[in-house]
Amino acid sequence: MASPRSQHVLRPSVLAFLLLLVGSSMAGEIKWDSERLKKMASGAKVQTLKMPRRCDRRVGAHDKVVFHYNRMMSTGEKIDSSRDRGEPMSFVVGWGKASKEWEDAVNNMCIGEVRQVEMPGEDGMKTIVEVDLIDIEAPPPVPNVFKIIDKNNDNQLTKEEVTSYLTGRMGLEKAEEKDFIKKVFKEEDKDNNGVITVEEFSGPKQSHTEL
Repeated sequence: MASPRSQHVLRPSVLAFLLLLVGSSMAGEIKWDSERLKKMASGAKVQTLKMPRRCDRRVGAHDKVVFHYNRMMSTGEKIDSSRDRGEPMSFVVGWGKASKEWEDAVNNMCIGEVRQVEMPGEDGMKTIVEVDLIDIEAPPPVPNVFKIIDKNNDNQLTKEEVTSYLTGRMGLEKAEEKDFIKKVFKEEDKDNNGVITVEEFSGPKQSHTEL
């Protein structure tokens, strides 16, 4: 018969063993269905786990997506969860605020749809993300940058107007700022006439008639 002291020594080991058994039964390898699996250009693997009965709208470019997620290891062990924090994640598709893998994860989703996504990591370690789309919202309005820069409303931007707009915004020294403006005009002033027209401007703008 084991002494009280030996029982006390054994208890932590027994407890650790039981916890290991419980953990191994709860966390299992993530399952993939080859018929539903899609391999995206970003390297992400996507498959739908649940579809709503009705889908009136799907996620497209410039939509603001709101969703909950669970991030896991490939074994099923949870790493992070927006649900646990009570704060859903959101971003606007196509605005460069989220990685290509996240954009692939939500692309063409319906509200109420749940997806499982394998995302390649920078260190080579892949993580699994379960995405539950809550809502699709209209994005915030994009400011008409062309109109803001075009102080005299003549539908073309001079170097003086661009310089006035950029001064102090870029955090550059005078020489660096001058070089940057030269680069802007080299890229935007397609006909090299010294001004940037509405048609040439590649930034946010409205149509010519709306200016």
